Formats: sequence, structure tokens, C-alpha cells
Amino acid sequence: MGSIRNVQELKALLDPVAIYGDYVRLQRRGRRAFGLCPFHREKTPSFSVDVESGLFYCFGCHKGGDLIQFIQEIEACTFQEAAELLAGKAGATLSFHPGKSPPGTDKKETLRKVIKAAEEYYRACLEGAAPGSPVQQYMKQRGIDSATAAELGLGYAPPGGGVLAALRRGGARVEDAAEAGLVFEKGRRGEYRERFRNRLMFPILDNMGRTVGFGGRTLGDDSAKYLNSPENPVFQKRDLLYGLSWTKDEIRKTRTAVFVEGYMDFLALYRAGFRNAAATLGTSLTSAQAALIKRYADRVLLSYDSDNAGLEAARRAILPLLAQGLKIHIVKLPAGKDPDECIGKMRGKKDERFAGVPSKAYSIPVSEQLLVKGFMKFPDQAARLYEGMSVELRARLSVRSLLETMARGGRPEDPEQLALLAFIEHGCHETASPEALKAAVRSLEVDFLKSRQRRISQQLKDASARKDSSLVQILTREMMAIASQVRDLERGSGAQTVQ
Repeated sequence: MGSIRNVQELKALLDPVAIYGDYVRLQRRGRRAFGLCPFHREKTPSFSVDVESGLFYCFGCHKGGDLIQFIQEIEACTFQEAAELLAGKAGATLSFHPGKSPPGTDKKETLRKVIKAAEEYYRACLEGAAPGSPVQQYMKQRGIDSATAAELGLGYAPPGGGVLAALRRGGARVEDAAEAGLVFEKGRRGEYRERFRNRLMFPILDNMGRTVGFGGRTLGDDSAKYLNSPENPVFQKRDLLYGLSWTKDEIRKTRTAVFVEGYMDFLALYRAGFRNAAATLGTSLTSAQAALIKRYADRVLLSYDSDNAGLEAARRAILPLLAQGLKIHIVKLPAGKDPDECIGKMRGKKDERFAGVPSKAYSIPVSEQLLVKGFMKFPDQAARLYEGMSVELRARLSVRSLLETMARGGRPEDPEQLALLAFIEHGCHETASPEALKAAVRSLEVDFLKSRQRRISQQLKDASARKDSSLVQILTREMMAIASQVRDLERGSGAQTVQ
């Protein structure tokens, strides 16, 4: 691994288009490459990269600069951190300190070093644990093999502790260990006790791949099954997603992320081969986490526990994700089950519920959206119009399940229906009025009749080819009747489709 002496050497080692391409899908046009801007929502590509100079500029939001400035902006990091990240991509290290560090940087770096040292201690404890020890038995019970444990940096906090002594031997101050959340002061004499004891340890990494905290799963009968590091200058739960550091490349490639609730759910998906998962840290999905995943994904599969708490968590996740323009799909699990349990029963086979891109990533005709909005605003009129539709037409509607619930006067509870309702309420900009509602129903009926026309037209061709004159007469009369109905209905508005 080489050493880089200045910024010019760093830039000379990098292919800027490849680096930008890690975050933006670019298409080359001459000496420039274009893609959708990662800094604002848009449908037409306005983000451009000059292939020769490596500079970027967005004609929409007017952000621009060089590669280091791009990394600073998209990873929300300092100049120094951006340079270190790029050096790592080039397989080299920095031998200089570019720029002036902002206030508090030294303190954060100290905390990260203490946390990293603790991670190495916990990992060594796991590697040294006897085959029949509680932690090894637990890992065997949960199907965690040594290769996965090593890849994800899992560790072990022994019942008797020991991390504080190890940190002190390495020259760390106990005050820094306390600020990092590894120990806490207890008692009048100011004694320090270790926060994590007798737990399987999950290191939590930030967007730069640096360990900034831990989650610990008890191996005993502690009332707190899972325990996270407390928040501190380098660890803010609302800004982090567990596992993203390992899976963001696959998420970027597939443009799809699977959200789960906890460490073990993530682990189950990861070891089963689903390398596009991420987990929240025991909190409701935040707007910052939704914005973070938007950098890499266009759609999110919510795979939360199927108990009441999991369903409520899925409901709360819908609006932050929609606010980022993400398409949502709910992975339906058996009642009372979580992803870890479902994957465990597959015996090494992939559960396709976690793999597929949803076929209905919310491409809903405007007329159907208006019918839903009509139920929200004019429920009686909407119910009458809906009940007046033929059974065959209702069966063809993409939001039939939601409409059936609303027609019965019920309140949608299922997360899938809530996601649809939120998408329509916040994504359909057509105004719901009595006239618009009637026009929407007419539009649905016209589309349905035209589809019948196409089907009968094919039947008519087949009957003519067979010289079945009686069937030709029947089908011709039916075609004429449908054409008459269409003419009457087309006095209203036609159908449009929105994505």
C-alpha cells in the first residue's frame, strides 16, 4: 500500500467517473457524463461530470466542485475524512493532513480510537472463547458461523468484563471510555463499571466504515435483551443504519434495500445471501435514515416483525420513505414471526419474499387514485359508485384490497394498505371533487370495456378464420353494444397513468 503526499497525487490515482459512478448511474456523452443528481429529487438527469477534469456540476441545484467536495457533500464528512476515504479506494494511505480540522475533530478521533480498541478486545474474546462456552453455544443455536462472525466483526463481552483494563493498558483515559459509552460512573466513590457484560457484541459502523458504537445481545437473563451504546459525539442512532457499511454496494447495484428491525434479522438475511439489507437501531425509522438509504436505493422492502409492534413500526416508516420519493413494498411474514425465524426455516434456501422487486412498485392509474381519494373525502358517493361497478371490473383494480376495506367503512390497518394510502394521499396531485370522482369511475369503465373489445376482436378473428358464421354474428353484436357504451362514457375524461 503506497503513501500519498498531496491532493494532486491522490486525484491522479483515481478514476473520477468510477468514483462518481458509485453514487450516480452515469451515461457518457462525449467528454461529459450525466445522471440523476443525488442531492435533489429530479426526473431528468442534470448532474454532469467532466471526464477530463473530474469536476461535477448539477444544472438543477447548482452544486459543483471536485471529487473531494463531492464526497464531503454526499457522505457528510470533513475534507480530511473525504481524502482518507478516496485514498482507501485507491489502495493507499495519506501521509499529509489536508485542510484545517473543524472544532471537535480531535475529540471525535479520540473517541473513535477508543471504540476501535474496544472492538478489537471484544473480537479477541470471541475468538478465544471455548467451544462449549455460552457465547459459542448461542452462536451455534442461532446458526452464526465463524466466517460470518469474522466478516461482520462480531465480538464477546465476558461476564467479568475486562475491556476497561485492556483500554488502560493501551493508554486510553477512563474519561474517554465513559464518553464513548463503554463504561459508566456508579456509586459515590466514582467507580466505573463496564456497560457491556455477558453479551454477543455487534459493532456499529458509520457511513465511512468506522466503528462508532455497539449493540449487545444478552447471553443470560438480563431484562434488557439488547443494549446499544448511548449517544455521544460520534454515535447518533437516528443517523445510522446497522449493516449498511457492508451492504451499500449491493443496494446501489440492485437499487433495492430490505429494512429489518434488528441485528439478528440482518444477520439472518446476510448469511442467507441477501446482501442488500440494513437495520434500524431499535428506534423508529427517521427522516435522516430515509435520506441516507435514498443515496443508494429507489425502493425499500419493509420486513419488520409481524407482531403488533412490528406492524406499528412499518406504519411509522412509510411517510419518511415516501418523503424521499422511495417506492415501498411490505414483505408479509407469517403471524408472529420475524425475518430471522423465516430464514431459519428455509434451511439455506432463499426466501423469495426478500429477493423480488415488487411488481406493483406503485404504478397506479390516476383514476384509481382519485377513487381512493374520493373515499377519503366523499365516502358515501364513492361507495355508491364503487358498488355500481361490475364484479369483473372491481377484480381488475390494482388497489382493490384497499378499496374493499374503505367500501366496508373500515380503517386500513394492514401496512401494505397504509403504504398505498399514504402514497396516494401524498403523491396524487389531482383534486378529489364529486365531478372528478364520477369522471374517474367513467374512465375505469371505459378502460375495462376497451379491454373487452380487444379480447372480443381477437375472438372474432379466430371465429372468422374457422368460418363459424353464427359465432361471428354473436361477437359482432357484442362488439357493437360495447362500442355504443364506450361512446356514451367517453363524454367524460379518459384514463392516465402515473408512476
